[in-house]
Amino acid sequence: MSINQKLARFGLTILAAVGISNSDGATIGFEGTGVAPNGVISPILPYNEAGFVIQNGSPAPESGIFGADTDGEVNSGSDFLGWSFDGDLVLEEEASAPFTLNSFDAGHLGSIGGLPAVLTLEVTGHLDGGGVVMASFDYTVPWATFDLPATFTGLSSVEFLTSFDGGVGIDNIVVNLDTRPVPETGVSLTLLLLAVFALALLKAKKKKVPHWARPLPQIAGP
Repeated sequence: MSINQKLARFGLTILAAVGISNSDGATIGFEGTGVAPNGVISPILPYNEAGFVIQNGSPAPESGIFGADTDGEVNSGSDFLGWSFDGDLVLEEEASAPFTLNSFDAGHLGSIGGLPAVLTLEVTGHLDGGGVVMASFDYTVPWATFDLPATFTGLSSVEFLTSFDGGVGIDNIVVNLDTRPVPETGVSLTLLLLAVFALALLKAKKKKVPHWARPLPQIAGP
């Protein structure tokens, strides 16, 4: 491989690298299902939104999407997903890509009467390369936003488990795909210029006509 070909390959590699960036975060908000403001859609799982899927774990809970004004429900002010007995839900990216779980909202599914003042939601992240990370959150009335620790990245799936037969609602799950970081601006510009230079050399080389393809000089007759 000539030096120009090596430079061209380097340029193509740099152009590809400069174009890769962190994906924007997505919020799973359970809107747009057509649930009535005071209604519920059940069963609803598996549920797909923003490139992610939520499905039953084991044991499978009773679950549904509740309208923002569901009678008797203490809710987040918008449509939300709730499940009502000892069981877990599993969150995954649809194409099995690694992702980060940033935060979610959670609170009691129904009236707090007859239930402990505080219930606990266990969150277990399964790492794409093996291993697990864990966090637990106490939820009550009113709803609250819970931020995950920085260890909840590079995930293949996340389990949400409530261990009390009282029910939990969840909403506004903030996630994003894990991608290669974008180089800083100065570095990106330098790499881009190098790539353009390398590709220009390749183009110039292609325009050269080999000596054997050049027309023969005309020999004047006598």
